[in-house]
Formats: sequence, C-alpha cells, structure tokens
Amino acid sequence: ASAAANAARATRAAQAATAFADTAANAAYAAQTAAERAATDADAAAAAALDAADHSHNATEAANLATAHANAATQAAQAAITAANQAKQVYDAARTADAARLAAETERDDELALRLGAAADQVSIADRWNKTQNDLRTAETNRLIAEATAPGTVPALALADARKAALALATSGGPWTQAAARNALAGPDVVAVDFVRTGLAVAAGQDDRVTLTNLERTGTAGFKKAADAALAGSDTDVQAFLQRQDYPGRELDDRIAVDRILAAAQQAGNFATQAAAQKALDAETDEALRRFLDSDKTTAAVNDDRIKANQILAAATSGPQLQAAAQIALDGTPAMVHDFLVSGQYTAAQQDQDSAAHDAQVSGYLAQAMQSAQTAAQNADLAQQVAATARGAAAEAAGYAQQAETDRQQAAASAQQAHESAVAAQDAATRAAHSAATANTAAANARTAARGAAMSAAWANSSANFAARMASEAYGSAHDAFKSALAAGESVEKAKTAAYDAVSAALTTVKQKQAEANGILLLHCKSLPGGIGYDECIQFAQMSDADKVMRAMSNDWLCRHAENMGSAFRQQCIDAETSPTFATDLAFTVAAQALNELGAIYGALATTETALLAGTLCAAFEPCALLASSIIPEGTAFTSWMAIATGDALVTARVGGLLEDVYVRQEAAGANLSEIVAGLGACERNSFLGDTAVELADGSTKPIKDIDVGDRVLATNPVSGTTQARSVTRLITGQGQKDVQHIRVATTAGQAEITATAGHRFWVTGQEKWVAAQNLQPGDQLRSTHGEVQVVNVASGAVNAKVYNFTVEGLHTYYVVAEDTPLLVHNSGCTDHIALGLEAYAEQLSGILGARTLMADRDWRGTVWVTAELLKIDPEAFRVSFALDGMDGAEIDVATAVNRALSRNARQIGGATDLEITMFNQLGVLREVDFYIGGRLQANPFK
Repeated sequence: ASAAANAARATRAAQAATAFADTAANAAYAAQTAAERAATDADAAAAAALDAADHSHNATEAANLATAHANAATQAAQAAITAANQAKQVYDAARTADAARLAAETERDDELALRLGAAADQVSIADRWNKTQNDLRTAETNRLIAEATAPGTVPALALADARKAALALATSGGPWTQAAARNALAGPDVVAVDFVRTGLAVAAGQDDRVTLTNLERTGTAGFKKAADAALAGSDTDVQAFLQRQDYPGRELDDRIAVDRILAAAQQAGNFATQAAAQKALDAETDEALRRFLDSDKTTAAVNDDRIKANQILAAATSGPQLQAAAQIALDGTPAMVHDFLVSGQYTAAQQDQDSAAHDAQVSGYLAQAMQSAQTAAQNADLAQQVAATARGAAAEAAGYAQQAETDRQQAAASAQQAHESAVAAQDAATRAAHSAATANTAAANARTAARGAAMSAAWANSSANFAARMASEAYGSAHDAFKSALAAGESVEKAKTAAYDAVSAALTTVKQKQAEANGILLLHCKSLPGGIGYDECIQFAQMSDADKVMRAMSNDWLCRHAENMGSAFRQQCIDAETSPTFATDLAFTVAAQALNELGAIYGALATTETALLAGTLCAAFEPCALLASSIIPEGTAFTSWMAIATGDALVTARVGGLLEDVYVRQEAAGANLSEIVAGLGACERNSFLGDTAVELADGSTKPIKDIDVGDRVLATNPVSGTTQARSVTRLITGQGQKDVQHIRVATTAGQAEITATAGHRFWVTGQEKWVAAQNLQPGDQLRSTHGEVQVVNVASGAVNAKVYNFTVEGLHTYYVVAEDTPLLVHNSGCTDHIALGLEAYAEQLSGILGARTLMADRDWRGTVWVTAELLKIDPEAFRVSFALDGMDGAEIDVATAVNRALSRNARQIGGATDLEITMFNQLGVLREVDFYIGGRLQANPFK
C-alpha cells in the first residue's frame, strides 16, 4: 500500500462519507427551516390570541378566538419539533451507515493486507542489487541446473531441465542471464543444454559485474578500491568479493555507517534500531557490525515501524479512519507499515478531522432547529395560557404556564448545544487544516527521503538497460555465429565455440564503447573553436559519471525555472542540458539581463538537496537530463547534445525511461515462449515453380530457381508508387505436394498464364491490397510495370514439385513475368509480417501490406515481446510494420511520435500501441521496424 494508494482509499472513503452526511445535512437544513417557519407561525398565533383577548368586546367571543389561535400555534410548534426529531433520526442513521461502510471497507482491505503479508517476498528489492546471481536463484532452479549438469543424467531429462531453468531465468535473472536464457529458449536443443552447462556461468559473471559496479558508485573509497581490483580480475573474483565484501578498512567504514544509523535512529525515536546498533557497536567486532548492516538493521527498522503503528492504533485520540488504516498496515507487509507511517497516517487523520468538522457543523444545525421549535412551543403554551384565562379556566392556565417554562428551559439547552457545536465545528476545521498541512509536509519529507533511493535506482536501471542491450546483442551475435558454423558444415562443438567467441567479442566491445564515449568527449573539448568553453568542457569530462548526472540535473532545474525568459530560450536551454559547455552555450544565446537573472537562479543550486530536487522534477518522465543516464551505451549520455548541431531532435538521443525495463518485463511475464515461437514460425511457404521468370533491375529476366542472394530485382511500393532496385537477401525453397493456382491474365498479345502456390499474394488495384492467389477473381486488376492487367480466369490444382521464393530488401516485393507481362507479388515466404498501431489504422495497413494483426491474439503482449527478441536474432525471418496514424506527434515525424509513445508508457498513461513501441525500443530493434504514416513508408530515424 503506497502513499498514493492510501490517499486514493481515503478519497474514496471521504466521498462515500460525504454522500451519507450530505443527506443528513440536507435534512438538518430542512428541519431548521421548518422549525423557523413553525416558530414564526406560533408567534403569530400567540400574538393573535393576545390581541383577540385584548380587543374583543364579548368575553365568550374573545375566549373562543384566543383558543383557536392558540391551538394553531401549538400545532405549528409540534410540527417544528417533529421535523427536528426526524432530521436527527436521519442524521443518526447516516452516521450509523457510514460507520458500517468504513467497517466493511476496512474488513475488505484488511483481508487483502493479510494475504499480501503472508505472501511477502523475503528478498527485498535492495537485496537484489547486493547479491550474486547464484544467491538469487530459487531452490527449484538450482535443482534443475544441478540435475541437468550431473554426470549420468539421461539426455531427455537434461534437456527438459535445461529448458525449464532457462524459462525461469528468462524473467528472474539479471540482464545478461535473461538474454542468455532467452537465446537458449529460442535455440536448438544443444544450445539449451549448453546454456546450463557453460553459458549460464558466463552470463551470471557479467550480471555480477553489473551489480558490483552499481555498489561501487555509492561505496566508500576503500570499497571502491577493492571493487576495482575485483572487477579487474575474473568472474570468480567478482563473485567472491560480492559474497564477502571484505577489504582493508572495512571495519572502520562499517563502524561509521552504524554510527550514522544510530544517530538517525535517536533523532527519529526508533528505539529498536538504537538498541540493535548500540549492541553491534558494543561488541567491538566487525562481524557484529556487518551482521547489523546486512540483516539486523532491517529487522530493527521493521520492529520500530510496527511499534509506532501500534501506538497510533491504540491512541485514544485516533479517529476511526486512522485506526482502520493502522490496522490494515499492521496486517500487511513491512513496506505497507512504513508507507502508513511516512504519509498514510496523516491522510487518514485528515479524513477523520474533516468528518469531525462536518459532524459538528451538522449537529449545530440540528440544535438550532430544535431551539427554534422549542421556542415556538413556549410561545404556543403562553398563547394557550392566555386563552385558558379568557375562558376562566385558571387551573388549565397554570398548567400551560408551567409547560411554557419547561419549553423555555429546553430551548435554552438547545441554544447552548448549538453554541457548543459551532465551537466544536470551528475547532475541528482548524484541526483538519492542520492535518492537511501535516499531510503535505509528510509527503514532501517522503519525496525528499526518496531522492537518494531514486538516484541509486536511476543508476541501477541505467546499468541494467545497458547490460540488457549489450547482452541481447551479444547473444544475437552468438546465435548467428552458431548458425553460420553449422551452415558451413562445422561440427556442433565448433559451432558452440564460434558462439562463445561471439560473446567474448561482445564483452570486449562493452569496455571499448565506454572508453570511446569518454574519448569522444575529450576530443570535442580539444577541438572547440578558439578554445571557447575549453576549461568548462575539460572539467566536465573529468567528472565521475555520478557528478555528470548531478550537473545535468542541476542544468535541468535551471532551465525549468526560467519561464519568464521565453519559451524559445527555455527549449534551447533544455536541449543543451547535457552539453559539457552548458554555461558557455547559453552565454552566446541570451542577453546580459537574462544572464544576470539566470545567475540569481543558479545560486539556489548550491546544495546537493536542491540538485536532487532537479532530478526529482526531471524524473517525471519528461525527455530531460536524468533520462540521459539510461542511454546505451553507458557513459555516452553526455555526448547526446551533439545531435543538436546536426538538427536532430535531442529527445531521440535520450530515449530511455527509468522504469521501462521493469514494466515491460512485467507485461510480458506471462507469455509462454515456446508456444509463441512455434506460432510465429508456423507460416506457410508461398512460392513459384522453378521456371517462373523474375524481372531484374536492369529489365532482363531470370528463372526464380537461378536467383542468388545479392541479385538486384525490381521492387515497387504499391502505395506510394515508388519503384526501385532492391537486393535479394535470402532464398526460400520448399519440396512436396503443393496446392497451386493457375492464373490467366489478359495481355496486349492475348492471354498469359502464371502458376503460384495458393497463398502467394498479388497486388490488386482498386481494392488497394494484397490478395492471395486462391482468392483472386476474374475481373481483378493486377499491378504491372506498365499499368494494370486483368484476371481472366483462376483454376485450382496440385503439384508435387520444388518451389522457390526469396526475401527482398526493404520493400519485400518483386515482379514475376507471365510470358512478357510482369505482375507485382509480395515476397510471401516464411517471413511473418505483423502490422501494429491503433486498431483501425493497423487493420488498414495489414490489408495494404498483406500482414496480420494481433487483434485476436489473447497474449499479444507476449507475442510482441518474443517477436522483438527474434527480430533481433533474425531480422529476415520477421517483419514488423507500425501505423503511426492517430498517434500524438505523427503529424510532425516518426521520431516525435515514437518518443511521445515511450514517454506515455513510462508514465503509465499509455495504451497498447505505446507499450508495443516500448518493447521494441527496450530490445533495441526499432531500427528493424517499418513505420507508416498515411499508408506511406517513412524514413526510419533509428537506423
């Protein structure tokens, strides 16, 4: 239960309570009005009775008239009292119903909290960044690995265990482990078995390096030195250091860390943490200090939180909302208790105070209504006394006098109650305002406390994204190397060696890219014209990565607080946030007055806290500096400003999203990879007989059976009408019984016939879409190089023969020749072509391109994810086309539409198409996607 969830629940409760209370309040207002009206009527009747007694010349007539008016006054007063009592009953019923509602909601939420508490994961998120891959695996996964690698395990069992282990690690391991596991799942049996025997150790070693690198960024000087030494060694060295984390000076570092925790606990009144920290310090051993930092600290913090929450639950001053929130948190997870203490308690207390203020206000209205009714009754009794006196009924008159006195006293009591309710309402309103201020302060404090964690998370996600991209590329190369070796006739063992070499080369590339990024930056500093900004640039280049991010976040804060300098300057400022010569760049674009103003603002950036505030603002998933830390490869974020000079949109260079990795993997987690892969590969081979002529780029023809990779054929985009020479990139053949269609067309010389497999697609003008040969009808107009050709007849048949097809670069079309008439066909082979986009546009594009959509796919998320994975491994086997029509930014260009989709998804306000684009971006295959706007293929800015 997060602070946001607490607030949402409190809001729902307040709305429900308000609905009940409003009904009661309306009744109270109505009762007050009725009572006041009845009092007026009673007063008028009493006055009339007195007047009648004073002015009537006939005693009997005067008595009768006074009695009539007095009776009217009594009836009016009784009506007022009845209305006031009814309003009180309605209000009491509303309060009872609201209490029942709160009890029901509390019971429901508490049941959920109990389930969450029972299922709470014992390994915290923080622990995952501190553990080796071996330590993070489940017992079942380790059992599968051990069984698969044990001598004597039968091959079938070893293979089954290997694939089960790979399936588990594909979503639970580190970035390198996940990539290796997915590669194993998509590969042949020998690759899957080899994954658990040798490949897993290599991938886990890289993940451990990512983990240690993240820890090093926030470690002490001694830790960093030892970590550097481990990282310079073998994977075994890294694993051993992560498990022990032992180094010279560690005991002093640990003691300082424990001292700091103790001081913070004393200030916060966390007695369990104080006791545990003091115990560790008193033991005078590093073992005790380490045990406290590794585990006792967390246990003590949980106990402190529970103690405070229980105190709130038991406090006499706690209202029902606050007590309910405390109980729910205590029955839930430790995180729920902590969130309750940080912000949830203040929100609940504010709701209690708001309810109390409302109750007091309505109670005041009810008391005022009763006071008016009882005053009316007093006046009516006085009128009855006068009437009785006029009738000569002395005893009756005395009785009315006594009743009038009683009514007066009750009216006075109601008046006092109304006054007390008014005072209580004012007091409750004051407390509610104070609670609101406290809640806001608590929320602000929570944001401040989260900044350090957010910074660490940003770096961790940056490293995770970098590792994921590089790992995906590495295992893609390994897959290609394995296939190439087998295709060349090499043994399986040699093919595996080739795959290992590809992974090793990728690991070397990781280090090279990081070094190159810094080298490019230094080279830029040295080449600045006239040396302008050189000192600033060199200073920036020599900063640590963490300091560079801090500088960029400070720049972002500055830019976003320069509203009064105009939107043009503000945008230019934001575009230059990661420039190593940020201040120099701005000095040449703004006037002296603006610089002075900026200087005043810049003075506010003196503290680290303010700089972190910049990061918090930036982390709202806008394309700004903090997102730059997620760009791949790591370390190159600070050269992204170079895109400005060439006119590219800076946002394109900064695409990332700090939560993208976690969110996408959650969305795809339920996918059955083996089923999806099987489904993607189950495409029908649609081809031509070997003697079918194909038109080449130079106008000549060649039998399709003689076409080679690299041949240039004529290809046409039927939507735009563009015809170009394109290369053949892949040959496809099939052998066996084939259903074919004999298609006869009208030509200038008469008629000609061509034979195609039933599913091969021809472009039909008029319908403006690809149509399978078996669905062609007489009269259909087929596209040719010189206009349109009409279908005369289509006859079905079957042949047992070898058939041919090929894949064409980019356009995926070519011309087959019926005698002397070229006909445009799609290169429909085993290339699975998927059209994505907003529903209507995706359907339209699928018709144009002859692709399929995922509208009926129940697990479309998993299909998209695996398609992206396989697209990376074998781009020729899968084709993806995106219709960007209807998406925000498509009216500008592809990059803008894609980047806005990524931003929406990162902020969790996007739709299915935004998620699809995010998946392809996450796996680094946007460059392989064809983007369409208005049915026309657009230039891909990600190539």
